[in-house]
Amino acid sequence: SVEVIEAADAAVLMLYDTQHGFFTVSYSSGLDSLRKEGAAPVSRTPPAVTTTSTGQLPPELEELAQRGCHAFFDSQHLPGPAGAALCAPVIRKGRFLGDLLLLSARDGASFSESDSHIVQAVADEIAVAMENAELVKEAEEASALREADRLKSQFISSVSHELRTPLASIKGYSTSLLRPDVVWDKETTSEFLQAIDERADDLRDLIDKLLHMSRMEAGTLHFEREPVLIAHLARKVVDDVKPRSRNHIFSLDFPAPFPVVEADPRYVEMVLRNLIENAVKYSPRGGGVTVRGRVDVDRVVVSVSDEGIGIAPQHRAKIFDRFYRVY
Repeated sequence: SVEVIEAADAAVLMLYDTQHGFFTVSYSSGLDSLRKEGAAPVSRTPPAVTTTSTGQLPPELEELAQRGCHAFFDSQHLPGPAGAALCAPVIRKGRFLGDLLLLSARDGASFSESDSHIVQAVADEIAVAMENAELVKEAEEASALREADRLKSQFISSVSHELRTPLASIKGYSTSLLRPDVVWDKETTSEFLQAIDERADDLRDLIDKLLHMSRMEAGTLHFEREPVLIAHLARKVVDDVKPRSRNHIFSLDFPAPFPVVEADPRYVEMVLRNLIENAVKYSPRGGGVTVRGRVDVDRVVVSVSDEGIGIAPQHRAKIFDRFYRVY
């Protein structure tokens, strides 16, 4: 508008916050042209404001339009005196969005009727653009809600599956031990109790993971750093997993001496356990599982490799997406 209308030196877009009932400057152009060197402090008395919609709007919208036009002059954004002002309300489908204000720094300047039509047309285009932006935002929010619902359903399905497996084992072994028509020998009883104990550990680990995940989502997860021997921690996790994965050959490859790192051992162990258990889970026919460590200048890198099915290239970008499962 500033370039098209000869009398205009600056333009300001004032948007109305319906929730709080005030106006804010959303966009401005050419305000520096109102600043004059050595000029006296700016008077807050506004120039005569011509409104393009005078008498053409419902009283409540007309009143809002007038308020928006004068709100700029009550703010601290005006760098110098303005000689004339032209104001066009930004309205879409009966909803007041704000005002488009054109300013002239020239003494005796005025805006013509043709200028009013042009400014109002621009204001109407702004209203359409704002409505389109709102529709896009609403569509994105609706899409985000649908995605959240999908992830929630997927999460519930995944957790239900993970819970069902150890619970079924615990139920099966305990029911067998309680059968009144069978007398189990000491070795079998011990084997059944050991299986129940392991499955109970699996349930505890799953619940711990859910609690940690909820803390991460809430931003309340805290780390307590202390010196950690990662090679020893990796050995501990492997020793825990090995008895339940007799088809796999486990190995650790850490150069000696391997540096002590500052970390929270609880979460380092959790990550290692997740990686190693996944390596076992997704290489069901057995094979090697290697936990390897290396030193890269100022950091250590720990990796877990297996001989399983791997992750197809098209799915690798989803590795860190919540609840996303390939298989």
